[in-house]
Amino acid sequence: MGRRLPRSYREFITVFGPGSFSCTLQIAAPGYRYLGSDMDIDIANESYRDSEDWMERLQILPELRALLRRLWYFGLGGSRHRMGWDPEKVTDPAGPEYAIYAVGTCDIDLVATGFRQLVEKTCEALFAPNPDWTSTFSPQPEIWDYLRDCAERFGVTEHLRGLPGG
Repeated sequence: MGRRLPRSYREFITVFGPGSFSCTLQIAAPGYRYLGSDMDIDIANESYRDSEDWMERLQILPELRALLRRLWYFGLGGSRHRMGWDPEKVTDPAGPEYAIYAVGTCDIDLVATGFRQLVEKTCEALFAPNPDWTSTFSPQPEIWDYLRDCAERFGVTEHLRGLPGG
Protein backbone atom coordinates (compact mmCIF):
# COMPACT_ATOMS: atom_id res chain seq x y z
CA MET A 1 0.00 0.00 0.00
CA GLY A 2 2.93 2.37 0.63
CA ARG A 3 1.17 4.47 3.28
CA ARG A 4 1.37 4.52 7.06
CA LEU A 5 -2.15 4.10 8.39
CA PRO A 6 -3.27 6.33 11.28
CA ARG A 7 -2.90 4.70 14.69
CA SER A 8 -6.52 5.22 15.80
CA TYR A 9 -7.73 3.78 12.47
CA ARG A 10 -5.49 0.71 12.92
CA GLU A 11 -6.84 0.25 16.47
CA PHE A 12 -10.46 0.54 15.26
CA ILE A 13 -9.98 -1.85 12.32
CA THR A 14 -8.17 -4.41 14.51
CA VAL A 15 -11.24 -4.63 16.74
CA PHE A 16 -14.12 -4.11 14.29
CA GLY A 17 -12.78 -4.79 10.78
CA PRO A 18 -14.38 -3.17 7.73
CA GLY A 19 -18.07 -2.42 7.45
CA SER A 20 -20.74 0.11 8.25
CA PHE A 21 -20.57 2.05 11.46
CA SER A 22 -23.94 3.41 12.61
CA CYS A 23 -25.30 3.49 9.04
CA THR A 24 -23.50 6.79 8.47
CA LEU A 25 -19.90 5.74 8.03
CA GLN A 26 -18.69 2.92 5.79
CA ILE A 27 -15.09 1.98 6.60
CA ALA A 28 -12.72 -0.05 4.43
CA ALA A 29 -9.71 -2.00 5.74
CA PRO A 30 -6.55 -3.53 4.29
CA GLY A 31 -6.61 -7.18 3.26
CA TYR A 32 -10.21 -7.54 2.09
CA ARG A 33 -9.55 -7.54 -1.67
CA TYR A 34 -11.05 -11.04 -1.88
CA LEU A 35 -14.47 -9.55 -1.12
CA GLY A 36 -14.23 -7.73 -4.46
CA SER A 37 -15.75 -4.57 -3.10
CA ASP A 38 -14.82 -1.24 -1.60
CA MET A 39 -14.50 -2.90 1.84
CA ASP A 40 -10.82 -3.25 0.93
CA ILE A 41 -8.97 0.04 1.46
CA ASP A 42 -6.95 -0.30 -1.76
CA ILE A 43 -10.08 -0.89 -3.86
CA ALA A 44 -11.89 1.97 -2.07
CA ASN A 45 -8.96 4.30 -2.68
CA GLU A 46 -8.82 3.40 -6.38
CA SER A 47 -12.57 3.67 -6.95
CA TYR A 48 -13.09 6.92 -5.01
CA ARG A 49 -10.18 8.80 -6.61
CA ASP A 50 -11.12 11.58 -9.04
CA SER A 51 -9.76 11.49 -12.57
CA GLU A 52 -7.75 14.37 -13.98
CA ASP A 53 -10.38 14.73 -16.76
CA TRP A 54 -13.15 15.09 -14.20
CA MET A 55 -11.21 17.72 -12.22
CA GLU A 56 -10.48 19.60 -15.46
CA ARG A 57 -14.11 19.55 -16.59
CA LEU A 58 -15.29 20.88 -13.23
CA GLN A 59 -12.53 23.49 -13.24
CA ILE A 60 -11.39 22.55 -9.76
CA LEU A 61 -8.87 25.01 -8.34
CA PRO A 62 -5.23 23.87 -8.42
CA GLU A 63 -4.85 23.79 -4.61
CA LEU A 64 -7.96 21.61 -4.31
CA ARG A 65 -6.72 19.32 -7.08
CA ALA A 66 -3.49 18.86 -5.14
CA LEU A 67 -5.49 17.96 -2.03
CA LEU A 68 -7.70 15.52 -3.97
CA ARG A 69 -4.59 13.81 -5.39
CA ARG A 70 -3.06 13.44 -1.90
CA LEU A 71 -6.09 12.08 -0.07
CA TRP A 72 -6.03 8.43 0.89
CA TYR A 73 -9.65 7.29 0.83
CA PHE A 74 -10.85 4.79 3.42
CA GLY A 75 -14.64 4.91 3.16
CA LEU A 76 -17.88 6.77 2.74
CA GLY A 77 -19.56 9.17 5.12
CA GLY A 78 -23.07 10.55 5.36
CA SER A 79 -24.65 11.60 2.07
CA ARG A 80 -22.17 9.29 0.32
CA HIS A 81 -19.26 11.72 0.82
CA ARG A 82 -15.94 10.01 0.21
CA MET A 83 -13.81 10.06 3.35
CA GLY A 84 -10.06 10.40 3.09
CA TRP A 85 -7.11 11.46 5.18
CA ASP A 86 -4.37 13.78 4.02
CA PRO A 87 -0.95 12.26 4.76
CA GLU A 88 0.64 15.69 4.37
CA LYS A 89 -1.54 17.23 7.10
CA VAL A 90 -0.14 15.38 10.11
CA THR A 91 -2.02 16.26 13.30
CA ASP A 92 -0.07 13.90 15.58
CA PRO A 93 3.37 12.77 14.35
CA ALA A 94 3.72 10.10 17.06
CA GLY A 95 0.60 8.24 15.89
CA PRO A 96 0.61 9.21 13.16
CA GLU A 97 -2.77 10.88 12.79
CA TYR A 98 -3.89 12.83 9.73
CA ALA A 99 -6.58 15.39 8.95
CA ILE A 100 -9.72 13.80 7.51
CA TYR A 101 -11.75 15.32 4.68
CA ALA A 102 -15.22 14.56 3.37
CA VAL A 103 -15.36 14.94 -0.41
CA GLY A 104 -18.75 15.47 -2.03
CA THR A 105 -19.78 16.26 -5.56
CA CYS A 106 -19.17 19.96 -5.09
CA ASP A 107 -17.54 20.37 -1.69
CA ILE A 108 -14.47 19.35 0.29
CA ASP A 109 -14.65 19.78 4.06
CA LEU A 110 -12.17 19.16 6.84
CA VAL A 111 -14.26 17.03 9.22
CA ALA A 112 -11.79 15.75 11.83
CA THR A 113 -8.20 15.98 12.98
CA GLY A 114 -7.92 12.21 13.23
CA PHE A 115 -9.84 8.96 12.89
CA ARG A 116 -10.68 8.78 16.60
CA GLN A 117 -12.21 12.26 16.44
CA LEU A 118 -14.23 11.23 13.37
CA VAL A 119 -15.69 8.24 15.25
CA GLU A 120 -16.35 10.38 18.34
CA LYS A 121 -18.12 13.06 16.27
CA THR A 122 -20.20 10.37 14.54
CA CYS A 123 -21.24 8.90 17.90
CA GLU A 124 -21.95 12.32 19.35
CA ALA A 125 -24.13 13.29 16.41
CA LEU A 126 -26.07 10.03 16.52
CA PHE A 127 -26.43 9.57 20.22
CA ALA A 128 -26.61 13.09 21.66
CA PRO A 129 -28.05 12.22 25.06
CA ASN A 130 -30.19 14.65 26.97
CA PRO A 131 -30.07 14.01 30.73
CA ASP A 132 -32.40 16.99 31.35
CA TRP A 133 -35.71 15.63 29.97
CA THR A 134 -38.53 16.61 32.33
CA SER A 135 -40.44 13.37 31.73
CA THR A 136 -40.36 10.12 29.77
CA PHE A 137 -42.82 11.62 27.29
CA SER A 138 -41.63 15.23 27.06
CA PRO A 139 -43.95 17.89 25.62
CA GLN A 140 -43.45 19.07 22.06
CA PRO A 141 -41.83 22.46 22.94
CA GLU A 142 -39.17 20.65 25.00
CA ILE A 143 -38.43 18.28 22.10
CA TRP A 144 -38.13 21.22 19.69
CA ASP A 145 -35.72 22.94 22.14
CA TYR A 146 -33.62 19.77 22.24
CA LEU A 147 -33.56 19.50 18.42
CA ARG A 148 -32.59 23.17 18.11
CA ASP A 149 -29.80 22.68 20.65
CA CYS A 150 -28.48 19.61 18.80
CA ALA A 151 -28.58 21.44 15.47
CA GLU A 152 -26.59 24.32 16.97
CA ARG A 153 -24.09 22.02 18.74
CA PHE A 154 -23.38 20.04 15.57
CA GLY A 155 -23.35 23.06 13.27
CA VAL A 156 -26.18 21.97 10.99
CA THR A 157 -28.72 24.71 11.70
CA GLU A 158 -28.46 26.21 8.21
CA HIS A 159 -29.35 22.82 6.69
CA LEU A 160 -32.65 22.51 8.55
CA ARG A 161 -36.04 23.86 7.57
CA GLY A 162 -39.20 24.11 9.63
CA LEU A 163 -37.66 24.00 13.12
CA PRO A 164 -40.06 26.16 15.19
CA GLY A 165 -38.59 29.16 16.96
CA GLY A 166 -35.36 28.94 14.96
